[in-house]
Amino acid sequence: RRPPRSTPLYSSAASDVYKRQGINAEYMGWTRKNYMLSSIVAGASAAVCCLPFDNAKVKMQKMKPGPDGKMPYKGLLDCFMKTIRKEGVLRLWAGLLPIYMVIAPHAMLTLIINDGLRILFGLTKT
Repeated sequence: RRPPRSTPLYSSAASDVYKRQGINAEYMGWTRKNYMLSSIVAGASAAVCCLPFDNAKVKMQKMKPGPDGKMPYKGLLDCFMKTIRKEGVLRLWAGLLPIYMVIAPHAMLTLIINDGLRILFGLTKT
């Protein structure tokens, strides 16, 4: 079964919500540019939300016992608190640009391929 020609290949979760509610996504002004921009924003959101946890995880993986034999961090929350106290809140997002440059294209391709496959196999109501 071939997808209808009016179905856009570039879609997003928002367009699925619109379709379920009976709102025409094309009427709402959704274009290919909107779909790509929404994917970029999704990638940025993922990077901003995940990076503090990733940075804390890496610090805990690299920690070594001090001269007194104690580990510098007791757990994730302790790592967050000590990082904020010693280095400031913004250090939780150290390395944001490189992570964003990896996650944004990943999110964009994932959403585009997911929607393309859903259209190809007829899993999307049009």
